Amino acid sequence: MSNVTAQRQETGQVSRVDRFVGAIREHWFSYLLFLPTLLYLVFLLWIPFFRGVWMSFHEWSSGGANPTWVGAGNYVYLLNWDPFYQSLQATLGFGIATFPARVGRRCRLPRREPR
Repeated sequence: MSNVTAQRQETGQVSRVDRFVGAIREHWFSYLLFLPTLLYLVFLLWIPFFRGVWMSFHEWSSGGANPTWVGAGNYVYLLNWDPFYQSLQATLGFGIATFPARVGRRCRLPRREPR
């Protein structure tokens, strides 16, 4: 045991690292149960998301090898492309048109039974 650790134990001060290690030792089974969720988030959500963002800043050939860095050029092209605005208008129109039906279905009051 180091001199600093011995002094902290005598004075009652505990470092963040010591508290963290103590929490892991005390709740190891909880962390083990959380591991599948963490693996799911990392491998099926976070990695594909950040890889997609990285790929959007490149121009890819049909073979997929040797991508060329274009920076925000793909986004500039998208914002200057007329079919993008047509599809955005259709998507927003559909969302606005169907929103009252979706909310109304969720907020429906229970039916009264006839007397």
